Amino acid sequence: MRVVAEVDTERESVASPETREMLTVMLETVHGPLLARSLQTAIQLGFFEALAGGGRTANEVALQCETNPRTTAALLEVLATTEYVSSTGDRYALTDLGRRWALGYRQGTVLSYFLMGVLEWRWYGHFATFLRTGEAVDMHAHLTPDEWRIYMDAMYVARKATAETIIPAIPVPEGACRLLDLGGGHGFQAIALCRLHPNLQAVVFDLPGAIDGSATWFDLESRGLEGRISRQAGNALTDDFGDSEYDFILVDGVVHVLSEAHNQLLVQRCARALRPGGSLMLLDQLAQDHPGFDGQNNGFYHLLMTLICESGFWTLERMAQWQRTAGLEPTRSFRILGLTGAALARKPLAERPAE
Repeated sequence: MRVVAEVDTERESVASPETREMLTVMLETVHGPLLARSLQTAIQLGFFEALAGGGRTANEVALQCETNPRTTAALLEVLATTEYVSSTGDRYALTDLGRRWALGYRQGTVLSYFLMGVLEWRWYGHFATFLRTGEAVDMHAHLTPDEWRIYMDAMYVARKATAETIIPAIPVPEGACRLLDLGGGHGFQAIALCRLHPNLQAVVFDLPGAIDGSATWFDLESRGLEGRISRQAGNALTDDFGDSEYDFILVDGVVHVLSEAHNQLLVQRCARALRPGGSLMLLDQLAQDHPGFDGQNNGFYHLLMTLICESGFWTLERMAQWQRTAGLEPTRSFRILGLTGAALARKPLAERPAE
């Protein structure tokens, strides 16, 4: 925020250490949340798109966005203190930074990920109860259809951003014909793998809300693969997804959502769905060796996951243990992008009893 920087500079020579500390606390607890909410709502209501054509008054923005002129003006005043919007007189416009980063959330840009903050406000209201009882929000059980769309937009953007690194690291077995992408939603990875492996057919299995909320991205990305990829809505812990059906099963970003008991159940169901000789890959962000391993960002993300999911992050060793217990043979564990890791296991050609 430019205004904050200007105030700090002007007061630097006269403000006491105690005053500077008080201002820091105020920025982090009062101004910060309000600024975040202002930016998220401006994205959601199309304020930045309204400013893309050049200088606009608050009344013009309100007319285009169908908002109240008075409250629109108040929000634009806040936006003008950021690096995304400039103001001249009563007119507002996007800066170069704003044009690069504040446009296009409906087109699958990084803003779609930022907009997930709109959902997080409700989850934060559960925070004190969560800390006292350990009871998570279970976000997937309470999303509306529109919230599922916001969430799946964010997941699509996140996966698209890391695809260049993640996709080549997924070791589809040579000669594999059938792929199951569990929790794949938008199907981005299954689609990419089908394009890399011309003989591969894929099923994307996910919760009904995820399937419906990501339909736009699936339809867009899967063009030209008709007949080779499909999607199935259901609950992987209770609904059937086959017996000895698949050569390769990919479970990406799911294990951190589930408790240990549910993860063990999921891996057992995957083992049953694999053909002899087939492989299961568990891919997820990993629990870190010690607090603060990757600084504040990882700490924030870990806290958020424990707030909204059954458990949080797991180690590669724990994932491999679930695979062993299900009668699979762990073959390889490795890290991707530092904090993300994969545990790969194979179903024996001659099945042995589960431990």
